[in-house]
Amino acid sequence: MDKQFFYYVLSRAILLEGFCYLIPLAASQERIEFEFYLATSIVTILIGFFFKKLGRNPKRRVELIDCATLMVGIFPILAIFGSIPFAWTEWMSPIDAFLESLADLTTTSLSLLEPRAPYSLKIWQGVLMWLGGLIFLIMLVTILPQVSGCFGIDLSIHQGQTFSPILGQMKFMAHRVIAIYLIFSILSFLGFCSAGLDVFDSIAMVSRSISTGGGDFFPAGGNFWAEFISICTMLLASMNVLLIHFIISRRDPKIILRDSEVMTMAILILAAGLPIFVHLFAAGFENAIQAFHDSFFHVISFLTTTGFKGQEVLQWDDFDWFLLLMLSWCGGCMGSVTGGLKIIRILVLFKMFNVEISRTLHPRMVTSIRISDSGVKMEIVSRILSFFFLTIVVFFFCAIILSLSGVRFSTAVGMSMACLTTIGIAPGLCLPETFLDLPMLMKLFCGMILIVGRVEIFAAMILIQSILMRRKKIW
Repeated sequence: MDKQFFYYVLSRAILLEGFCYLIPLAASQERIEFEFYLATSIVTILIGFFFKKLGRNPKRRVELIDCATLMVGIFPILAIFGSIPFAWTEWMSPIDAFLESLADLTTTSLSLLEPRAPYSLKIWQGVLMWLGGLIFLIMLVTILPQVSGCFGIDLSIHQGQTFSPILGQMKFMAHRVIAIYLIFSILSFLGFCSAGLDVFDSIAMVSRSISTGGGDFFPAGGNFWAEFISICTMLLASMNVLLIHFIISRRDPKIILRDSEVMTMAILILAAGLPIFVHLFAAGFENAIQAFHDSFFHVISFLTTTGFKGQEVLQWDDFDWFLLLMLSWCGGCMGSVTGGLKIIRILVLFKMFNVEISRTLHPRMVTSIRISDSGVKMEIVSRILSFFFLTIVVFFFCAIILSLSGVRFSTAVGMSMACLTTIGIAPGLCLPETFLDLPMLMKLFCGMILIVGRVEIFAAMILIQSILMRRKKIW
């Protein structure tokens, strides 16, 4: 493993986290909070410069094992630094603070923070989500293609985007992704401010919406225009970042209408939103406009794995919750910050099912799977099948392990799903409060599930396999 490459990337992430402490510092309401955030920011930045010195000469070409190690290792290290405010204020135990910080960085809506916690902690919670979303997007366009091998099917074939493990190419794409993420964040911030939210509430909504981190803190509740801005931000966050980059570079917005994944996402929103709207209105909603708004807001929230929820939604029937939880398994577009399986993979699986039925009825028929008029190689189809199988295996394995903590198996299933999809909640099965009652080892195990769900299963499997092979050589 190239340690200098690991330190090279880690140092920049730690430096960015150190500067992010300035946001809750500005939101501090007491002098002791201000001094704490200032001191923590300085110490974190100094540690970042220390790691930067260790990683000043990374190799130009990055190996696969280096990519997998970075993806799995960067989030828990950043979570240690991010957990300091939660533990220092004594609103959480150190292990709960670490789990909260890790959930925020993996943009999982696992909000363990009490509603009466200091305002600066809620802001820090959102800032960690924003930081985690940015870091994941950078890895998404630089090192994840080397690990998963099936990123951006439509982009990699139809639109000619290529990937290289060379460090210079990684910097090139990372800078563009950072620019897109910052521009969307600024536009969203201006939208929330124009909707009547103050500066820090706007920052909280931007960080939770653009990162699809969600959580229980929702200062835009009851503000129609602020909720509308949140919907638009979540939809932007669910888009393929390389598709957005391609549209900007070509200056042709019509490209989005020719993208099969985006059109499928629109169909899913309508297919789930309309039945929930009809069911809510038939169940006693007096205001049809409010029922329409609530149904589509929560459909988009769960499809993008953001996990925003209003208090009234907890009273919905099982039919509505079942649809929402199924949407959280789908997730957004490949190349987005959302969790879940990703729509393009599900689309390929359904097309493969149709091809196999046709091949069974007509054995001599020559068939192929096409996405947006581009053929999908069988190698990519095989990887998607492997990914789907591994996801199901890991899902049930994690549920079985969590059931050892004494919770009901249905609750363990909900906890496993909440962590793997990064939705964070599964009403009717489990809520964030369920995680607080777990033993310490089970909380650490949940942290492992959060990482696997965020970086996707291939990275964790490659790292485990490399460790086993290394031990085998030693023996």
